[in-house]
Amino acid sequence: GASPDGLICYPDGTVEALEVKNHCPFVTASPSWGKRFTPKSSPKHTYSIRDMPFDNPTVPPVYIPQLMMEMFCVGVECQSAVMVRQTATSGAAVLRIYRNDEWIDEMLYWLNKFQADYVEQEEDVPPPTNFFWDDPNPEISTRYEKFVKWTRQLCDTVEVLDIIKHRDIQRVMTASENHTSLFLD
Repeated sequence: GASPDGLICYPDGTVEALEVKNHCPFVTASPSWGKRFTPKSSPKHTYSIRDMPFDNPTVPPVYIPQLMMEMFCVGVECQSAVMVRQTATSGAAVLRIYRNDEWIDEMLYWLNKFQADYVEQEEDVPPPTNFFWDDPNPEISTRYEKFVKWTRQLCDTVEVLDIIKHRDIQRVMTASENHTSLFLD
């Protein structure tokens, strides 16, 4: 979607979209260390807690379209977005990504093409798997491949604003005003 979690409004009129992601630490796991199950083969209630260290924090490619669309929807005064990635085990990373209008134009091309090819059709046929990637027209598939690679490259342009250590993340307060861990550790 394109609804930021908040807007950071500065006195000079500039605005930043704010997006906060809380990453779930639980993954299905095997009793043997490191082996993972697929959802169909996983025993019920067998999980492990994954560590998500911020050695090289970035915005995952899957969030680039969301952040760019948020900046687009907020308007031209929004030239960047701040993403806070919080984990249950490693604290939080505060990141900034800058608006890229050329990339936004290309994203809008693909959104419009998807709407024209699959939404506005009289027949109610779902799009095939990998609809643009495997397009029979090499101009389309090549252009889409370049767009996907460009999206990945944008991850490398992220500015790290801060890394907040796990111990400094505010937790639930008890009646005695002591921090309470969200885990039973």
